[in-house]
Amino acid sequence: MCSKTLKVEDYPLIKEGSIEPRQYQLEIAEQVNGHNSIIVLPTGLGKTAIAALVIAYTIKSRGGKALFLAPTRILVQQHRNFLSKVLKLPEGAITSLTGEDDPVSRQDAWQGKVICATPQIAFQDYKRGYFDPSKFSLLIIDEVHRAIGNHSYVEVAKVFPDDTTQKIGLTATLPS
Repeated sequence: MCSKTLKVEDYPLIKEGSIEPRQYQLEIAEQVNGHNSIIVLPTGLGKTAIAALVIAYTIKSRGGKALFLAPTRILVQQHRNFLSKVLKLPEGAITSLTGEDDPVSRQDAWQGKVICATPQIAFQDYKRGYFDPSKFSLLIIDEVHRAIGNHSYVEVAKVFPDDTTQKIGLTATLPS
């Protein structure tokens, strides 16, 4: 575990008072910062809060953008809403993309700093040339246990450079 007691203040892009992470969440975020990792925690123990800490750290320390993938539009919106409440980023810097958005508005949404999207839309938009994966320093995949075979998660992860994009998977369970 970490040698110091971490605090949310160690993450300056987290809005003051917006979250009160538990020590284990801070320790997990600290351990995965800069490393490709899979975080496996039971439902309700704050994987999204850990993701927010990792996003805040990565953007502050390395720059670039973050892509947060989730399997459904409802989860995409939940992640966007949560991140908008906790991250100190300008208005419009956190965007969301789902199949309900028309392709033209999606192209504009890729200009954000943190993009929450379904993997299918992210992969379609990549093929359309709407974004450059080399501009991203972080890829987070929610429910990463789905990332097998030819799932869109796998296709999206393949286009992000291994040497410059940190990849974090989140799940409550792993397949047997």
